[in-house]
Amino acid sequence: MLSSTECVRKTVKWYKKLFFHIVDLCLLNSHALYLTQNQEKVPLATFQLNLIRQLLEKYNLPKVTPVKPTLRNPERLMGRHFPALVPDNKVRRCTVCARTNTQEKKKDASQDICAQSVTYAV
Repeated sequence: MLSSTECVRKTVKWYKKLFFHIVDLCLLNSHALYLTQNQEKVPLATFQLNLIRQLLEKYNLPKVTPVKPTLRNPERLMGRHFPALVPDNKVRRCTVCARTNTQEKKKDASQDICAQSVTYAV
């Protein structure tokens, strides 16, 4: 009786096969107990579908979509930016200017950054 309703499994791992076999045995035993306790004769496939639906209703949680974090200082991204010299002669890019000037990229990096931009990327 169990061989006609076993879970479909395409694995070579023995422990996965054993797990699904035990799940099949539990389903078959619970169906047999259900038939002894109730007068209604329900086929095994219908019993399995009803059990799956009940488990999904109880434990199915809605998916939480991740929310992008807001910028810490949105005023910094608006207005005018004045270049200032990067300390220690390092070459960096201003993150604000890099976002706004995506169409024209004459240089990838320079020694000047915007004075209002506190954070700048390497």
